[in-house]
Amino acid sequence: MAAITSRSGKFYGTYDSDARVNLYLSKNAGRTWTSHGKPILRDLPTPPRPPEGSQLSFDHHHRMPPCYPWGIRWFEVEPGMIRAFHHGPVVTAKADQLEGSTAEDILTYRDSHDKGLTWGDRQPTKLVGDWSRDLYRKGCWNHIYGFTQLSDGTLLTVFLHGYNSLFDRVPGNGQGTWGTEIAQPYVSQSYDGGKTWQEPVPMDNAAIHDGRQPDAPHGGFSETVLSELPSGRIIALCRPYRSPFSWQTQSDDGGVNWDAGTLLAHDCWYNGYLCEAEPDVILVFYYHPSVDGVAPSLPRMQRIRITKNGPVPADG
Repeated sequence: MAAITSRSGKFYGTYDSDARVNLYLSKNAGRTWTSHGKPILRDLPTPPRPPEGSQLSFDHHHRMPPCYPWGIRWFEVEPGMIRAFHHGPVVTAKADQLEGSTAEDILTYRDSHDKGLTWGDRQPTKLVGDWSRDLYRKGCWNHIYGFTQLSDGTLLTVFLHGYNSLFDRVPGNGQGTWGTEIAQPYVSQSYDGGKTWQEPVPMDNAAIHDGRQPDAPHGGFSETVLSELPSGRIIALCRPYRSPFSWQTQSDDGGVNWDAGTLLAHDCWYNGYLCEAEPDVILVFYYHPSVDGVAPSLPRMQRIRITKNGPVPADG
C-alpha cells in the first residue's frame, strides 16, 4: 500500500491544510497499482481543543492520518491491522519540556482494519523512564527522524536532540562548517506496537553532559533511515546537517548499544523511501523535483534488482 498526499488533485507536499491522502494498492510487488478508495481529507497534526465545558469534539473518523515522509510511518501491527501515529509539538521540535504536556502533545495513535479507509479514535502512548535527563531540557529541541520495525515486532524510532543557540555560537558558520547546529541521535524502542516507548539511548557515542558542548564528529544526524539485516544487525544511515558526507552506525543487540560510527565517502541528499518488494528486488519511491519548487512534484516508483555486479532494472 502507498499513501500519497495531494492538493486540488495535484501532488505537492504533506503540509497543506487542505491536503488529501490518496491510497494505492499493489498485489504484484509494485509492478502495477490501483486506487484504493477516494482521496480523504488529511487529519490535523494537533486537533483543536473545544472550549471548556463544551460538548463539541473533533471528528477523526472521516479524516486520514498522514503517512509522514520521516518519523513513525504506518506499519502493520498484525495481519490486516495498520497503525498510524500523530506527532505532537513535543516530538516535532515545537516544545522543549514534558511538564504539562498531554498525550496529544506527544504521541497518539490510530488503527485501521480496512487498509486505511477508516480509522479509530486516537489512543495515548507513554514515554517510559526519564526523558528529561538527556532530551527534554530548556533551550533544546527534539524531533523524530527515523523508524523501522524489526523481525520480532520491536519498533525503533530515532529522536534527534539539538540546541537552539549552538549555531549562533560558532564563528564563521555556514555550509562548509561541519558540525554546526549539531543534532544528536537517540533511539527508543517499543515492544508493544508503539503504546509505550523506552528511555532513549545515544547512537553516536557522544552523550551530552551539562556544561559541555558536543564533541563527536557526526555533524548532526538528519533524515535517518534504519534497516535490519538477515543477521539481526541493525544499520542506521543519515544525511548529516551541513556535512559533505553521510554517516553510518550499527547495533548488534536490538538497538541498545551502537558503535562509534563510520563516515561514508559520498553525500546522501536523496529523500526517497525504499523497501524489499521480493527477494533481491527493492521498490523505490521518490518525488520528481519540480522546476520552481512551487509546481506539483510527481511521485515516481522504480523496481531495482540487486546483483553481485550492482543494481539493474528489475523488469528490463
